[in-house]
Amino acid sequence: MPGKLIARYSYGIYLFYAPILHLSFPGTGELPFLAQLAMFIVLTAVMSIATYHLLEEPAICYCKSLAVRWFGVGADGEQPDRVGSPFGTQRGVDHS
Repeated sequence: MPGKLIARYSYGIYLFYAPILHLSFPGTGELPFLAQLAMFIVLTAVMSIATYHLLEEPAICYCKSLAVRWFGVGADGEQPDRVGSPFGTQRGVDHS
């Protein structure tokens, strides 16, 4: 289960770990190490999860719908009844 969660949110973790690492461990020693580590883990998790659900997941759904509309292929490989093209009708093919 933890492997699947890390895989799902890995892009957000990749994007945010460096800035959050810099914020969490400023090098001044004002906070105890465990407090800095906890802040790093919590902030990284929150930002990664938010990025996935607010940006990545909607973009993935939108791109899948474009694939069906443009190329006629669904996520399950099923061909829809009507195939559209982003450029109108293709040469020699009438989609109406």
